[in-house]
Amino acid sequence: MLFFVGELIFSFSIKKGNSEVNHKIASIPYSHRLSNVMSDTAGYRYIDSVITVFREDYDIKGLSVAISDGGRLIYARGFGYADAEKQEEVEPRHMFRIASVSKLITASAILKLVEEGRVNLQNRVFGPGSILARYDTSKITDPRALTITIDNLLKHTSGLYNKKGDVMFMTLSVARALRKQAPANMDMLVEFALSQPLDNAPGAEYDYSNLGYSILGEVIEQASGMPYEEFVHFYLLEPLGITSMKVGKSYLKDRDRDEVKYYEFNRDIKVQAYDGSGHLVSQVYGGNPIELLAASGGWLASPAELMKFILAIDGDPATPDILAQQSIAYMTTPYGKDNKLVGWKACDGHGTMWRTGTLTGASALVMKQ
Repeated sequence: MLFFVGELIFSFSIKKGNSEVNHKIASIPYSHRLSNVMSDTAGYRYIDSVITVFREDYDIKGLSVAISDGGRLIYARGFGYADAEKQEEVEPRHMFRIASVSKLITASAILKLVEEGRVNLQNRVFGPGSILARYDTSKITDPRALTITIDNLLKHTSGLYNKKGDVMFMTLSVARALRKQAPANMDMLVEFALSQPLDNAPGAEYDYSNLGYSILGEVIEQASGMPYEEFVHFYLLEPLGITSMKVGKSYLKDRDRDEVKYYEFNRDIKVQAYDGSGHLVSQVYGGNPIELLAASGGWLASPAELMKFILAIDGDPATPDILAQQSIAYMTTPYGKDNKLVGWKACDGHGTMWRTGTLTGASALVMKQ
């Protein structure tokens, strides 16, 4: 299952009129007000054909696309199936796992805390007097870890252990290494990471880290006194009228009613369940700890609602931003090699930014031009 967002610019407003009617409309999730029929016009036949060929070439069960221009949604359409077995077609309301596109949400949440004076980008994360001082660092292997800052985590320059594998996808191995009962939680993952030497000195090298962004989720909870997902909804999504986006679940039985079903190319391959149950499961349902990945890769979104959020953090004057100009500048100013950006993946130096995300069974792309 592939999820694709092509972003130019988008905003939404309800026309003035009967207040009771407007209230009822506003209570309906934004993406539920859209349908494939609304984009089924002659002007978009070329786009339809390109996407259809792409889907067929890569044997993709279903995908969804949203495009906006000049502050206005101009295209939102699903292709293929949300549930192939039931022959349920993808509509704009359907949500997908957006994987690492979730990092844009987490980076924005951290910067909202910075704007409110609850954290500082140079705050240390571990050790006495730090934000996450609750973590035991008495057995720390590499004392340089005590100098890791929020800025390091946001920019993937923390140096945290990563070379022998991504611990966010090795949770069973981590639990066994610590001789603790699975499923692993963030306390266990941090304990394990701090028991290993750093790969690099903090701030020295870019080394993509899912663990780093998951730790930022812990920072958000500690600084705000709220659960991570609740903070994001209250301070970022609800003010924008976004109501459907949420952190996903690991198992098929817990799938949201508007969430698509995920598929693998080889459905015969089974892996051990992340929760330590000993069950053999598909990688897409039970192989990865989606809830644990929340801040680094666990969110669900429809293209239209995700579009609405992206346009509130991109700095384009066509739509108001939910973050201050200084925060937007921090996220959109290139750093290091290859024009890296905070939250975003990178930019081309000529006005185009992008963010990708991949999990087994799902891929996502956001592009701002």
